[in-house]
Amino acid sequence: MLDNVQMYDSTVEVVGYVDGIDAPRYVGDKSQYKIFKFYLNNGSGKRVQIVQTWNDDVDVVEQYIISNQIVHLDGVQARPPKRLNFNNGNVSFELQIRSNILSLL
Repeated sequence: MLDNVQMYDSTVEVVGYVDGIDAPRYVGDKSQYKIFKFYLNNGSGKRVQIVQTWNDDVDVVEQYIISNQIVHLDGVQARPPKRLNFNNGNVSFELQIRSNILSLL
């Protein structure tokens, strides 16, 4: 599934288990953006970084992200990481999510 993702495609669908979670933190010149990252593994050697940066929506999404939980994301956007050295996945893109696309299996 992750092998066929096109950069900037906003219709990406992925299912995997949560194999890493970064605590939410504030970023930006004035620390004005709350960011939350977690990582999905598809069980076939692919690990993708998932980024949620919508301040208040972080609280909505974070409560559902639990280690080893299977998650279904539909309608996420693939994009290049802003800083490659902060991409902890093993694919060349990260997935940007919105709170309304999360589904737990």
